[in-house]
Amino acid sequence: KLGMGVAGSALATVFSQYSICGLLLYSCHTLGTLPRLLPVVPLKELLGLASFAGPLTLLTAIRLCQLMILTFYANMLGTVSLAAHQIIVAIYILINSIGEPLSQVNQTMLPKYLNDGLEHSPSQALKLVKKVLLTGLGLGFLQACMIGFLSFFTPGLFTKSEAVILQMKKLAPPLFATMQLSAILFTTEGALLAGRRYKTLLSTNIVASVGMLGMMKLYVDLNYGLASIWYAYCGQQIIRISGALREIFYDDGFLKSEKAMQ
Repeated sequence: KLGMGVAGSALATVFSQYSICGLLLYSCHTLGTLPRLLPVVPLKELLGLASFAGPLTLLTAIRLCQLMILTFYANMLGTVSLAAHQIIVAIYILINSIGEPLSQVNQTMLPKYLNDGLEHSPSQALKLVKKVLLTGLGLGFLQACMIGFLSFFTPGLFTKSEAVILQMKKLAPPLFATMQLSAILFTTEGALLAGRRYKTLLSTNIVASVGMLGMMKLYVDLNYGLASIWYAYCGQQIIRISGALREIFYDDGFLKSEKAMQ
């Protein structure tokens, strides 16, 4: 109503973030967990935090860059493709968040079975990872059905443009495959994070990103359309999952290696 356009959306987002931050600070103050004075953190503790948070920050940056690359090539395909892509990305991020707890389950429950854990047991660690992986397969299928249904059967809920609706319908197959793999990816990479296998995570993510970049450039040059770059995004997920599964389940994987050391 104010006619602010895209700037109004950005301002609304900023306002919501400040509102959430204020509510969290008030909640911490009510619970008595908010310090009156910020303590001076020793340099040794800062270095320890950096050694843990640094790789995680880099991983997050790489994954954000992957979505940025996806959007960049969607933009090169024209305004209709970009409009369909922006709608799909919003739906993808929303449904994808349902699978994130799978990663957190491995990160919170797996460390107690590893080397420094109170209940050191590689066999139990393997059982836990397998259970969460099976859960991820089922949850991923449910998520894939959700995004496939929204993309193919109900695109009219998000736009009235017939051209954009047609593009969204074409995206249903790659979106189904991508979402199915997403839950598995949360599970496997969550296990690697629990085992602090940052080197494997970083290397597979970098290789997957480079491969995705090359495939997307080729597909756009050949004018294969928007669905092709989502297939390329699906391809980088396969690379990341393959690297994670090898690190976990192969004979020289970190869980099998620990079992051999017992």
